[in-house]
Amino acid sequence: MPSAEYLTAYATIATFLVIAATATAAFIQLRHIHGANQLAGLLHLKEVVLLRRAASASNSMYENLEYLAVRAQDFETPNGKRSGAS
Repeated sequence: MPSAEYLTAYATIATFLVIAATATAAFIQLRHIHGANQLAGLLHLKEVVLLRRAASASNSMYENLEYLAVRAQDFETPNGKRSGAS
């Protein structure tokens, strides 16, 4: 039967191995979380850029429609008919 000193040494080594395995798992989880946070940040930036582009395109389209409406009024005669119509 092993002496108490051997049992204490084995228990110390086993405790060290458990703590080392726990620390390794924690570092792996931190890297995974860091990568997930980077991905979430990039997806948010992509969404912001796409929303700005959509808003810009919408404003541009609205300005073009206003311009076309003004141009259409330029071609109407006082009686409401277009000047080129027969």
